[in-house]
Amino acid sequence: MNTKKFLGLDCIEFVFDDIKIHVSQSVGPRILSLSLQEGTNLFAELPGQFLNIPDGRKFNFYGGHRLWCAPEIPEFTYSPDDLPVKVKEKNGSVSLLQEVDTFTGIQKEMQIRSINLENTLVIDHYLYNKNGSTRMLAPWAITQLNLEGVAIIPFNERMESRNPYIPDRTLIYWPYTDMHDRRISNRNGFLVINPKIGVGPMKLGIPNSQNWLAYQLNNTLFIKFSRNFITPWNLDLGAAGQCYCNDQFIELETLGDLRTMKPGDTICHREVWTVMHADFSVDEGEEIWEFFYSNSWMDKFRELLKE
Repeated sequence: MNTKKFLGLDCIEFVFDDIKIHVSQSVGPRILSLSLQEGTNLFAELPGQFLNIPDGRKFNFYGGHRLWCAPEIPEFTYSPDDLPVKVKEKNGSVSLLQEVDTFTGIQKEMQIRSINLENTLVIDHYLYNKNGSTRMLAPWAITQLNLEGVAIIPFNERMESRNPYIPDRTLIYWPYTDMHDRRISNRNGFLVINPKIGVGPMKLGIPNSQNWLAYQLNNTLFIKFSRNFITPWNLDLGAAGQCYCNDQFIELETLGDLRTMKPGDTICHREVWTVMHADFSVDEGEEIWEFFYSNSWMDKFRELLKE
């Protein structure tokens, strides 16, 4: 293990193919950075940024990738993850295990492993109900990304599956989102979110029928895949894939399965990440279509969600 300081926190650096990540020992479970070797950190770096919790506590962002519980109930969801975690490496995989949260009774874990696909990681997110009561919860995997890049959100079916007699797209907006926000651009089947050209918070969501959300910084593309759980309408109106941004960061978020968790129950939510070089222009909708749907290469990543 290669121990380093990152954002003032005790971290361990891991390298998988060309992907380099920093995971925190001081807080978490958190993945604080992601880059292609010596390239730019794709994740946001947010030391000192925090959310106020109505009960007087605060949730520190730090940046990077975190695990929350949905539905969003500030006193519960924003419960701080500021205590050290147990980091274990075994057979090419890394486990980040949090102590049981004394406020929520939930214990969180991330397991990270590489697979036989170039620059690809499988991230399994676990919620363990260590409480004495039953709760309705879904894992909520949130990745805070560098403000200099743009998000790519697919919001309808692939060309070959379209039926002109049934609707093929759904967009869900949060109350503070202006539908005419100039950060949101429609590329005929994709939304491109450019956080640098607007101010204030904005959030939208999709049912995630295509199983992926993407982020592009210069010529580097980060894609995260997740299963399309049939999210009940009372949980974010079915928005299993979400994008939030403000003037500090942009987030790609996925929701796992909403379940009734009895004491002792476990839920797992999987994301598959891949990082690659991509030269298409986000200003051209057809180029985006060509890149993502010209062949079946993305189906290899979708298959990993079924394991």
